[in-house]
Amino acid sequence: MNSLLRIANVKKSFEAPENGVVNVLNGVNLEINPKTITSIIGSSGSGKSTLLHIIAGLDKIDSGLVEWQGDDITQWDDEKIATFRNTEMGFIFQFHHLLPEFSAIENVMIPAIIHGKSEKESNRLAKELLDEFELGHRIEHRPNQLSGGEQQRVAMARALINTPSLILADEPTGNLDEKNSSTVLKYLLSLRDRFNVSILMVTHDMSITEDGDFIFEMNDGKLLPI
Repeated sequence: MNSLLRIANVKKSFEAPENGVVNVLNGVNLEINPKTITSIIGSSGSGKSTLLHIIAGLDKIDSGLVEWQGDDITQWDDEKIATFRNTEMGFIFQFHHLLPEFSAIENVMIPAIIHGKSEKESNRLAKELLDEFELGHRIEHRPNQLSGGEQQRVAMARALINTPSLILADEPTGNLDEKNSSTVLKYLLSLRDRFNVSILMVTHDMSITEDGDFIFEMNDGKLLPI
């Protein structure tokens, strides 16, 4: 099987004012195949989010290789990286990052409009996705009129509107109570089969990784299979 994403011996460090150079990633290796769910667990500050930022082209690596379908993304210019992020990847965060002044459907439409789709087509796609997440009756509500779980489902719809190949989920249930966490996780895990998408999820909660295909632990800047 041809991989979507291959990371080989990636290293990343940061300058810390009081501690000098902090090595966050110390030779990370990871391969993501189509239509798989991969989970990475680890404590806060272990480097999980840094790894996601590198995969999305938001952070530069110190050394190593980051390949997308065999192409080294570290050699791409900013414009190609931005297009890649908008078309091949969807993002779901712990805090949904919905724009408060826009309705649910408008929030979902934004990436499609940025990608060049017409307002009419973006509206149609957004409505279909919100219907998929059982939010068709909430499309005109603004984020502050939605529950935490509903807001996260809007964020899922937004992540999917440009039909990405890979969803990056950063602590997707970390800000929700148990009931909403269970609902959001059910929807998240169903995305692989319903939308033919791969999912890379980072979390500190081992219990939400049980239904995935691969589980790794981030420890001392390296990924160890569990």
